[in-house]
Amino acid sequence: KESKTPSLHDLRDWYRVAGALGKSQEYRDRIVEVGGELVMGESFSERAMAAMKGDFSAYQATLNSLKEWEKAARNLGKSDKYLERIVTVTREFEVGTPLSDRAKVTMGEDVAFYNERCDCPEGSSKADRVLPYTQKQQISLDA
Repeated sequence: KESKTPSLHDLRDWYRVAGALGKSQEYRDRIVEVGGELVMGESFSERAMAAMKGDFSAYQATLNSLKEWEKAARNLGKSDKYLERIVTVTREFEVGTPLSDRAKVTMGEDVAFYNERCDCPEGSSKADRVLPYTQKQQISLDA
C-alpha cells in the first residue's frame, strides 16, 4: 500500500524541520531534490516517507520538551527574562534554527532539577503540576 504523496508545502516544512533538528546541508539538499523529482512526476519513496515521518516525530518531541522546560522553569520561579529566553529559543526552533548545545544542557538541567523536587505521582508529567514548586514549599512551611 503506497503512502500519501506529500505536497510541496509538506516538503518545505520538512526542510525547515530538518534544519531545526540540525540535519546536514547535504540532507536538506536531498529534500529539495526529492521535491524536484515529485514535480517531474516521480513517486515518493517509502524510504523518504519514513525519513520525513521520523524527522517530524523528532521535531514534535523536541517542541514538547521545550514546553516542558518552560513549565519547569516557571514552576522553579525563574526570572521573567529567563522565561522570555526560553520562549525565544522555542520560536527560533519553530522557524528552523537548531537548539544550541547550551540550550539543550540547560533544558535538561532545569527539567531534571524540577523533577527531583516535585512530589508527583509516578508517570505523570511533573512539569504540568498546578502549584509551582516554590508554592508547594511555602505551603509545607506554613502548615
